[in-house]
Amino acid sequence: MLDPALGVLIAIAFAVLYAQAGWHKLYAPAEFAAVLEAYALLPEAAVPVAARLLPVLELAVAVALCLPGSFRPAAIAAAALLLLYALAMGINLARGRHDLDCGCLGPYRRRRVSGWMVVRNIVLATTVALAALPRTDRSWSSSDAWTVTAGVLVAVLLYSAIDRLIAERDRYRAQPGMTA
Repeated sequence: MLDPALGVLIAIAFAVLYAQAGWHKLYAPAEFAAVLEAYALLPEAAVPVAARLLPVLELAVAVALCLPGSFRPAAIAAAALLLLYALAMGINLARGRHDLDCGCLGPYRRRRVSGWMVVRNIVLATTVALAALPRTDRSWSSSDAWTVTAGVLVAVLLYSAIDRLIAERDRYRAQPGMTA
């Protein structure tokens, strides 16, 4: 059983993540279609359909995570999408294709796929799946609203900071003669 405040915190934090992810794909559909095509996992005719469907699905998941009656199926859908993305990256890494853009950051910031992204997505999928667990019957208190608000802010900032640090590490490693 999951504490209701923790369940809401997880759901809202992932709603923010999915809203951002869906928005940047919807904002630049041609660029996202090129990313999907580069993964070489879908038939060519399916790429434009998937490029339009995935951002809408991500935005729908973001909204559904915030609705009391739909957060459980939305959490399962969010986890499934993260595992699907991890699988797509893992397949391409196994093919030796380390040059692909992950598609994570939108059309104007490219980041190559890597093993840590596969692990990240599996950890994120596991975390969001927790929001689908049954919740205790504990009544909601006024301090829960503050806890959830602060927790979401911390989660978003922590995710952004870790993501930025890893991006800087990758950029540093890409410089000639740098291996640290």
